[in-house]
Amino acid sequence: MKRGFTYLEVILVIVIIGILATMAKISIFTPNLTLLRDQFITHFLLTASTAAKDEKGTRLFPTEKENQQAQMGVKYYFKKFWQLKLIKDDKGNISYCIFSDQPESFDKRAHNQYQTEVLTDGTGKYLCHDASNPNLKRHENVYTNLTDHYQIAKVLFTYKGKTIQLSQSKPIRFLFDNQGNLFLEEGKEGDGGDINPYDPTNRPLMTTPGRLTFCQGNGCDENLTFLIYPSGHITYIAQK
Repeated sequence: MKRGFTYLEVILVIVIIGILATMAKISIFTPNLTLLRDQFITHFLLTASTAAKDEKGTRLFPTEKENQQAQMGVKYYFKKFWQLKLIKDDKGNISYCIFSDQPESFDKRAHNQYQTEVLTDGTGKYLCHDASNPNLKRHENVYTNLTDHYQIAKVLFTYKGKTIQLSQSKPIRFLFDNQGNLFLEEGKEGDGGDINPYDPTNRPLMTTPGRLTFCQGNGCDENLTFLIYPSGHITYIAQK
């Protein structure tokens, strides 16, 4: 006589199949933080190297004090630094954009000339996600939307003992000049803009390392932490 499966054996097989299926789903669909680690390091260093090759500094010489064009150039010179800006939009999506504002004649108007202002990935795709500009979306590198592709829910930056959390009203910026300096804010804008090239209050120069953490959940159970140095170098120090 041929012996069939008992109910217990059938149940055990079903349970094992369910466990294997769950593990396979987790393996396939959980975003890999190692991919984000390598991507972000590459793009961060690319921003720094691009800035090093691009003269953005503008200084006001004594003979130019009455020259409005020269004054605007000094007020807005920091807007031309290459920067990596981490953004959280009104839908909760966290992304980043690598760009350099290039105002024509420093005329104070907003410019969205992505073809000249935003860094590309070498294949023609913009290293930028900007939900406010639908025309950009079809040209963007999709991996710059960190929430969509890596399920990043929170970003924290710790510097000099103070931790800030990325929010819609508070982006996190890293600005590079061509002298190897790294700044954490743009500075003042408009007619009341700052003529002083180095403003420690509104355009702080990074002088000690900072920690940047990407969290896949609000509790940061799965996260990726980088150490960012004033020289513009970046390393990852933790991944769990």
